[in-house]
Amino acid sequence: MYNSTIHFVKKRCQRSDVTAPYLIVDAHEDIAFNAIVLGRDPRRAVQETRAQEPPKGVDGIATSGLPNLLAGNVRIVFATLYVSPHTNPNPANKTYQTPEEAQALAQEQLAYYALLAADPRIALITSRADLKRIVESPEPRLGLVILMEGADPIVKPQDVGKWHEGGVRLIGPAWSQTRYSGGTGKPGPLTPLGKELMREMTRAKFILDTSHMAEESFMQALDLFEGTVVASHSNVRKFVPT
Repeated sequence: MYNSTIHFVKKRCQRSDVTAPYLIVDAHEDIAFNAIVLGRDPRRAVQETRAQEPPKGVDGIATSGLPNLLAGNVRIVFATLYVSPHTNPNPANKTYQTPEEAQALAQEQLAYYALLAADPRIALITSRADLKRIVESPEPRLGLVILMEGADPIVKPQDVGKWHEGGVRLIGPAWSQTRYSGGTGKPGPLTPLGKELMREMTRAKFILDTSHMAEESFMQALDLFEGTVVASHSNVRKFVPT
């Protein structure tokens, strides 16, 4: 369904009643992680969040807030389900060692997005009709497309249907290395589970996000996966060969 995004965006940008010349899609924001783990309310302006934090905190500087996004005509954000492995600790001690722990943390983030969608300025995008409403809305609204970054919350590949029912539309198998794929800093192939995941994602009509996948696993995924493929936040290797 998201192949239609460009068509809708182009159509709206050509309307004479639109003051901003472009509609922006931000393909990656860790909104729920920042809220639950770092205590940042995404509904606040970024200036307000920064004023409440140390100028050079270990968690980095806040970079966006809902008022700022809407002012910039950002209408669509790929909002992530990102959970930290225990090897990557965080201030809230929200990390996982088992697939079940990863699943619970991701479900907490998914529930947070449902809470955000109670705000009339925010909506979840799970269908083409949802997308159309956001893009063609006369009042600025932010549409969230849920992207799972790192597939460890999927306890077994056959569970992908449950995540789709819950509103997830894109899955990135890797962040660093996961049970499914080699990833950033830890190259490697798709595991047997990862190959099975590609088949299950195809059946469930997920979008595959290849960002963070190691080169070997990336190439294997292209051979196995039969749906839409994106790279939501990746460097051009010529300039940043990571």
